[in-house]
Amino acid sequence: LDGTDDVTTARNYITSLLAGFAAELRAGGDPESARLAAEDNFASAEDSLKPLGESFEDALVRAHEFVNDPKNWKAIELLANEFLQHKKLDDAEIELIVNVADGEPDAPDSLERYRRLRE
Repeated sequence: LDGTDDVTTARNYITSLLAGFAAELRAGGDPESARLAAEDNFASAEDSLKPLGESFEDALVRAHEFVNDPKNWKAIELLANEFLQHKKLDDAEIELIVNVADGEPDAPDSLERYRRLRE
């Protein structure tokens, strides 16, 4: 990796791999079950950490910090609920749902309009 952008991108990717585990724990999930479910993501994170020379523990702390940020947690909860309700979300829907969680005033209407047009 070279450059700050590459390192930031790699760290963000690693955080995304570990965020599901962190979210499961925050939601009260069993740590051992969460760890087993995240096994493949843990392996990918460890591989991605090698060129950075960073520890898995530090990356896991970053993931927990990301998930525990109230703004991010609000988006995670909303995405999880929407996924449970709709069973499938595309990239545009995810972006619009995050906008709703961020409190953007037109986002709920945009999400509804998008879903109507997609049908």
